[in-house]
Amino acid sequence: MIFHKAKKYYLYASLILFVIASPKVSAQTSDNPNIVLIVADYMGYSDIGPYGATDIRTPSLDTLADQGARFSNYYAASPICGPSRAALLSGLYPAKVGVEANIASRGNGLSSDENTLVRGLRSAEYRTAMIGKWHLGQGPGFSPNSHGFDRFLGFHSWTLGYHDHRTPNGMPGLYRDDELVDEDGYLTDILSDEAVNFIEEESSAPFFLYLAYNTGLPPYQKPDLQEEHWHTGWNVNEASREDYVAMVESMDQGIGRILSSLEDADLTDN
Repeated sequence: MIFHKAKKYYLYASLILFVIASPKVSAQTSDNPNIVLIVADYMGYSDIGPYGATDIRTPSLDTLADQGARFSNYYAASPICGPSRAALLSGLYPAKVGVEANIASRGNGLSSDENTLVRGLRSAEYRTAMIGKWHLGQGPGFSPNSHGFDRFLGFHSWTLGYHDHRTPNGMPGLYRDDELVDEDGYLTDILSDEAVNFIEEESSAPFFLYLAYNTGLPPYQKPDLQEEHWHTGWNVNEASREDYVAMVESMDQGIGRILSSLEDADLTDN
């Protein structure tokens, strides 16, 4: 976990604890900080530079760690994805919100009634975006838009193909709000592009950007993979370290673009 406070960039879940504890946030003021929450998935502890990686180059994350705070004794609320994400967005233990296993179908997940985080930010007139892996339920009462996010580009399954954007079952899985969309490009780049666009469009108001990459989940596919191999990489035991390294480095490049967009919008002090 890295918390960047020197210029008020936020990686993972630190400042947000204040909002969870105080859902009735005061009306918008110039002091309301913009919040960028970036989450990776299924990565090894030492697979980025700040925690000792030597074969993976992560200059953007290295910069955040150098200028902020690096936590080396940190625990998630659950060892599996869905419950951990539910706790992150609700501020409650997974059992308290009824999410103790990964979401497998429509009609269940984290109820929007339990999401005090986004509700508190919306009361303070924040603009909000959820980009990437949601995995907390689909449909009325569970989707990102039901939770109060102004915009959503991402997916509901536990992962998605990086090139064909299909679920492990081979179904189209990339959504914009509630509609399936067909986008060209490497998934990590698509998510980074959407995050940069959101920052550029909402730079005049306080905003909360929740960017949830699926790096380094399978399928293990590097950015320049040829189309005839887009169906490969699902078997963890057959994955190569080279593919994994390329995936993590692609995410770090996207984070670098996001930090640059904050700089360009003159938002690094807030």
